[in-house]
Amino acid sequence: VLLEEGDEVEVSFEMKVEGQIKECGAHLLYYEEVKEIKQYRDTLLCCWDSNYPLLL
Repeated sequence: VLLEEGDEVEVSFEMKVEGQIKECGAHLLYYEEVKEIKQYRDTLLCCWDSNYPLLL
């Protein structure tokens, strides 16, 4: 699943993105920059699978 600009992302666990700690629980994030979206996607995949390399 590839995230695209304008996509709505729901987070169900504490996550660190761009140096900010997001609230734990359902939290909707809106990203306007493709770089942030890619970093967030990679962070999610890394958290779901510890074998997935975190590409920032």
